[in-house]
Amino acid sequence: MSDDGKQVALVESQLDGATRTLAGVSSLDEAEVERVAGRLERLASQLMEFGSPPAMEDVHARLGTAPASAEDFASLLDQMKPADGEG
Repeated sequence: MSDDGKQVALVESQLDGATRTLAGVSSLDEAEVERVAGRLERLASQLMEFGSPPAMEDVHARLGTAPASAEDFASLLDQMKPADGEG
């Protein structure tokens, strides 16, 4: 197994552990939830090192969606209320 393959396997194993931890999340206190969230962020960051995110075309193909047309976007902008200064 290549070094990248070993790293992927390690990260996947860590994600499996985090998933098992999250299954019992109702029994975790606030500090434990924060610790798990931080670990998940680090694992997500490590996974990003193995490859770039999928191109939007691939995302649309997987979800069975299509990108919005310029007309769709313009219509959405027309329907939106003016900014209220919050946010």
